[in-house]
Amino acid sequence: MEPGPYKLYKCNSTSKDEIAALMLVLYIQNKYSPNGKPLAYYWGCELPDTLKDGTFISDKNKFAQYYPGVDFVKDFSQATPSAILRNKWVEITPQGAYQSAARWWMDEQP
Repeated sequence: MEPGPYKLYKCNSTSKDEIAALMLVLYIQNKYSPNGKPLAYYWGCELPDTLKDGTFISDKNKFAQYYPGVDFVKDFSQATPSAILRNKWVEITPQGAYQSAARWWMDEQP
């Protein structure tokens, strides 16, 4: 995989805890950018079915061909932004991860 920078997406079934650590590592290593290469933390969600060149992926067995990755992290650079959003993927930012942790701390006071 290229050295970055990256932006990060998660789907609704991925917990905030799973993705927060990955976002933190990207941010600390200066590998996060809102304009970076889109990566997705993939855990059982629907993958985008439309590529930037307009190709519609009807055979789900070919997703690995278009979205390569390592373990649960997939490269979404071939997907259209609208296909990413249509499948309920959400961009995670360092600011959002921080706000989520701060709100949790203030609400729960462990």
